[in-house]
Amino acid sequence: MRLFAALLPAAFLGFYYYTTQDYIPLAAFLSMYAGYEAVSRVERLSVLKPLLSFGMSVVFLRTALSYLDSQSDAFVYLLSAGIALAFSTSGLRYRHYLAVAGTAVIAASMLFMPANLPFSQYRLPIFAALAVLAVTSLLPILSERFEFLISERVPLILIVLVAGIYYLTLRPTLMPGLQSLGDWVIVAATLIYLVGKLRFEVEEVPIERSERLDFESMAERAEKEYVENGNPVPLIAFVTYNLAKAGVDVRSIESVLENLVERETIPKYAFGFEREMISRRRRKRRAEKFHGLRRKLEMIGGGYGD
Repeated sequence: MRLFAALLPAAFLGFYYYTTQDYIPLAAFLSMYAGYEAVSRVERLSVLKPLLSFGMSVVFLRTALSYLDSQSDAFVYLLSAGIALAFSTSGLRYRHYLAVAGTAVIAASMLFMPANLPFSQYRLPIFAALAVLAVTSLLPILSERFEFLISERVPLILIVLVAGIYYLTLRPTLMPGLQSLGDWVIVAATLIYLVGKLRFEVEEVPIERSERLDFESMAERAEKEYVENGNPVPLIAFVTYNLAKAGVDVRSIESVLENLVERETIPKYAFGFEREMISRRRRKRRAEKFHGLRRKLEMIGGGYGD
């Protein structure tokens, strides 16, 4: 992937050399790329990767803008800095925060996009979409409660882009009445989406029952809890207890239960550093639950692996 990302700008710089006979941009880019590959293989020198990535981006962007008879130093330097922070900080300390900062800098660079570039009229929607990307990356780092935003990232970005493009292109061509209708449609669709994602959870205090349940009562309770309330614990306990009494081996019990217990999954649109963060948090949470289970087993007179 890294090689492919370097081939595209190198191909353009090669074309630039072919048409202008100016070899300096291509030579500078290839030299910095060779240095980038070298330092990537030495852990102590990995801190130089963002600097080399910044240099490669500046060379490519300045050459591309000059070829298009356009120039904006603020756009070039901000976008280059954002790319370096977002994509070239793997293995560095505080990589998560650096990647989010890079996304925010890329978003800010869109405000300085030269007017004669393609899609420059959409700089504000692009800025807003990248800002949403930065926010949905930062909040999950700060708290596990916001990890759900990773899964909602793509719909939120699409809402921002569609709304921005509508207000910039389609709305000015509509009659006043249709403009108001379009505004309400955008607002209503956004509210419906956001309200539909709210989760109101009421914690129920478990009722302790001391009476012994017969087979039919246990089966009925397990089915009701699983089908109606989505609670698989009574069903798992019922199946495990009865299969163990019948002398069924552990592997067979596992094969019966594997469809009842859903495995944890990483959000589909998570970045690499977010996948690492979520995996680390969930591993820690599972370890805490496991140790709690061992303590409970010891309290009721059992044990785990003893």
